[in-house]
Formats: sequence, structure tokens, C-alpha cells
Amino acid sequence: MQKNQFQGTLPLSICQARALEGIYLWGNALTGVLPSCLGGLSRLTVLILITNQFRGQIPEELCQASALEGLYLWDNALTGTIPSCLGSLSQLVALELNMNYFCGPIPEELCAASWLEGLYLWDNALTGTVPSCLGSLRELTVLDLDTNQFHGRIPEGRCNANALVGLHLWDNALTGTIPNCLGSLRYLYDLVLNNNHFCCGSIPEELCQMSLLEYLWFNDNDLTGSLPSCLATSFPLLQSMLLYNNDLRGSIPTEWRLPSLISIMLSNNPKLGASLPPSLFLQQDSLNATESESFNDVLRDQWSSRARQSEKPCLRRCVRHRSW
Repeated sequence: MQKNQFQGTLPLSICQARALEGIYLWGNALTGVLPSCLGGLSRLTVLILITNQFRGQIPEELCQASALEGLYLWDNALTGTIPSCLGSLSQLVALELNMNYFCGPIPEELCAASWLEGLYLWDNALTGTVPSCLGSLRELTVLDLDTNQFHGRIPEGRCNANALVGLHLWDNALTGTIPNCLGSLRYLYDLVLNNNHFCCGSIPEELCQMSLLEYLWFNDNDLTGSLPSCLATSFPLLQSMLLYNNDLRGSIPTEWRLPSLISIMLSNNPKLGASLPPSLFLQQDSLNATESESFNDVLRDQWSSRARQSEKPCLRRCVRHRSW
């Protein structure tokens, strides 16, 4: 019953369907609070209520739904803190709470959800630091914490999540240097750290070990130092490199071999100079080095379709035998 025009509150009678395994009600106009009795559905594996108008807090009783694998509540008006008891959901694979009004820190208890593959908390009002224990989640493939109020450094423990393919931390207040150990994330294809306060060092050469990288966005920080020459030759799949609005210095690498490159932006690095190497312009025919104001909007649209996935939630392990 997704993408209809259902209105009103979620009827409490839904909790009487004890054999219910999935609730799919995204893209409606449902309102009210989430019924606490949903926690009594012992066979519920998927709860999808995205793009509605639910308000209030996530009831802690929901943590009693021990079979829950996918919890999708994004694009509502939910408030309060993220319940720490969600970490007790031992089967949880996907937790998507983005585009709400959650505040407070990420509870470290979430690190107990050892099967977690996707943690999407972007566009909230979350604060505190990024818990280092998230690096212990061996199945985690995407960590998306964009557009919150996180501060502090990227914890070194973050580099232990070897399955990670997407690390999205843009638009926060993170500081310190970019950890060298991120280069050990060999499967990473999105490294998005723009609009923070990273400083006090250059871009680590170790990042050139990430040969699958497609998006490298470090713009709008305070990075210093010269550009490692390996940045220009190490990424056969790289589509977008954004390094503008930093304090990078020195010369641009002379040899460029990035066959998939579509966009590169280096502007507003006043100490970055020397001549433009001819090889920079011998990439794909579609290479766009535009510095216009509208280019940011184009990139944001590109990112929305690329990294925010589709409107339909996706799990590798969850709902593998179920029809949407």
C-alpha cells in the first residue's frame, strides 16, 4: 500500500495481525505517532513508513520486535533521540532514519547490531562525535551521516569496517586531519567529506590505494599541503574530484590518467599554482571543469541520484524472498 494518498493515523488494529511479517506504507500522508504496540509483532521483519508525516519519538517498545531486519522511517517529522535499545535488534540489517528531526548523539549501543549493513542518519540534528565502535560492524557497507552537527575527528576505528563502500560525512563540523588509514578501505567508492573543518595537513597519499573510488569530495575544508601526484593516476573509475575552497599549495600533478573523470574543481586554493598540465584535458570527452555557480546544483543532483539510492529501500540480506 505504498505511494497512495492514505491519511490519518496508523490504526491500532494493525497490531492484532500477529503473523504480519512486513508493513509497507511509504509515500502516503499518514500522521500521528508510531504505535508502541508494533513492538508486539514478533514476526515483523520489515517496517517501511517512509515519506509520511509521522511525528513524535520512536517508541522504545519497537525494540521488542526482535525479528526486525529493516527499519525505514525516513522523510517524516520524527523527533527526540535515537533509542539506544535499537542495538538489541540482533537481526537488524538496515536502519534508515534520515530526513527527520532527531537530536543528540548516536548511541554506542547501535554497535551491538552486528549484522547492520546500512546506517543512514543524514539530514537530522544529531550532535556529538562519530562513535569509534562503528568500525567493529564488519557487515557495514554504507555509513551516511551527512548534514548533521557532528564534531571532533574521524575515529581511527572507522577504518576497521573493511566492507565499507560509502562513507558520507559532508556538512558537519568535523575537524583534525584526514586519517591515513582510510586508504585501507579497498572497496570504498564514495568518500565524501566536504563542508567540514578538516585542516592541519595534506591529503594522505595512502588514499591512492582505493582503486575503486568514484567520488572524492574534499571541498570546503581547510586542507593544506600539496596534491599527491598519485591522485592523478590511481583511480580508473573516478568520476568526480572536488577539492575547491581549501588552502592547498604547490603545483598540480603533471601526469593525469583518470579515464572515467567527468568533473574536477580546484578553484579557491590561492597557493595552488604553476601551469596547467596538458594531460589534465586528455581525459574523457565529457570532462567538465566548469566553475560556474550552477555547477554545484548539477553535482548535488548527480549525488542525489547516485548515493541516495532509489525511492525503494534496498537490502542485500533482508527481504531476499519477499516481493515489493
